[in-house]
Amino acid sequence: MRGRFRLSLWFLSALALAACGAPAAAPAEGPEKATISFWYDPPAGGEGADCYEANVVVPFNEQSATVFVDAVARPEAWNATRTALAAGKGPDVVRTPGPSFAFELAQAGQLLPLDDYVQSEGWDELFVDWALSLGAADGPIYALADEMETLVLYYNKTLFEANGWEPPRTLAELHQLAEAIQNQGI
Repeated sequence: MRGRFRLSLWFLSALALAACGAPAAAPAEGPEKATISFWYDPPAGGEGADCYEANVVVPFNEQSATVFVDAVARPEAWNATRTALAAGKGPDVVRTPGPSFAFELAQAGQLLPLDDYVQSEGWDELFVDWALSLGAADGPIYALADEMETLVLYYNKTLFEANGWEPPRTLAELHQLAEAIQNQGI
């Protein structure tokens, strides 16, 4: 039985795409694999269009005994996905531009909750609580983050030592420090 899992997850890891090859082949003969559709944006200008499939999709399909990923390069994949989901269609795995978009899709009933998978796959052990909670909408988890970013503060250690300043650890401390720096005309 084939279930349609619509979720925001870039479950195929972003790998360094060093070599290019052919697109994903059809599932090999043998035990039937569940086919999961996935749409992605092809590279701009068409250069290296087969790299993603050759270096991510094909190796995944070759190693998986239970799942075959039918990856389809679609220009403007997000816009195509939103339109398809609104019509009750679309890929099984959905990648959104961010968690707020997944929230909107969940509110519209266009995503399935993932709570059973959070438990069975141990995602609650793989993701820190705040990252896992990004995919929640009114309680249930509908999406998983595929990337995180952080801010880094670079500072002049000599200048900080000369003025008795410490690197800020909170946003409030950053604002206080910025005010102190500005008051000194720096």
